[in-house]
Amino acid sequence: MVTIIILIILLILALIFVPFSRAIVKDKLELAETPINKKFEILINRINDGLLDGRGEAVLFDDDARLMNLFSEDMSNYLIQFYYSTGTLTITLNYKYFQNELVRKEQYHGLRNISVYQQKDIANQFLEMCNREIRAHQQKVGYVDVANMSGVPDFGTSESDPTSILSGVYENLSVGQKKSVVNLMFLIGRSAGDNDEKIKNTTAFSQEVLTLNVRPEECLQQYSTYGEEFIFYDLKPIERSVLDMIVLACFQMVGEMNMEHPNQIDPKMEQCFFESFAKLGYTVNDIEELLQKMMAMQQYFFGK
Repeated sequence: MVTIIILIILLILALIFVPFSRAIVKDKLELAETPINKKFEILINRINDGLLDGRGEAVLFDDDARLMNLFSEDMSNYLIQFYYSTGTLTITLNYKYFQNELVRKEQYHGLRNISVYQQKDIANQFLEMCNREIRAHQQKVGYVDVANMSGVPDFGTSESDPTSILSGVYENLSVGQKKSVVNLMFLIGRSAGDNDEKIKNTTAFSQEVLTLNVRPEECLQQYSTYGEEFIFYDLKPIERSVLDMIVLACFQMVGEMNMEHPNQIDPKMEQCFFESFAKLGYTVNDIEELLQKMMAMQQYFFGK
């Protein structure tokens, strides 16, 4: 009886192991003829363009032809890994945001004879997932950081602090003016009837709060005490170059809050945005020129 059981177990193992072994051998033959970076060239290039601005470099491994890394020295917080085995491609996104890591893995099966159209479709699926997960990760990290911040004043800047360049833009603002910047974002965000949690969940808002190093609750207390017009009284004396940064931060927040309908911004929010900056000396043309300038700089530096 024991012998029969052992034979059955061996038979089951053979049924599992033999096909798998054949598939592994197939992998070696397949990748020896066409390396992973060539087999999935279209797919890899599209992901490279979508996540790394086309500047990623492929790294192959002598000890495992099934593995490939894609990374860029200019965007060191991204690492995309490709692993191909038994006709299945596993793509893993490794992304760091303020030292908080996001790891997402997707598997795509039956790719022995993958076509160009399949490669494009898989790349599009993966990029859509990445954009969604990265945005959610940024919002989560920013929200948690804002919720836990002490709001203790900065004691000067440090060359070793990567955030000092951003915070340096606002170093000449008073604490009250910094709070008014945050309150302007609350004012614009609330104009469409959205609650404060939705505003706080945007990356633009959390980054601005962390850069300014002020607590949202204290900002709202100032808002409640002095009212809406005090925001503009407080911000009007600020230098134009600094105001430009505030325009861009508010514009980013508006875009994030209308993410579900990117081509149809809420008219009340749009009106509040332009009317608010009109009180600070900006015409619609001024804002459009500023946005065009930023887009031109992005294209110059990043080729997009």
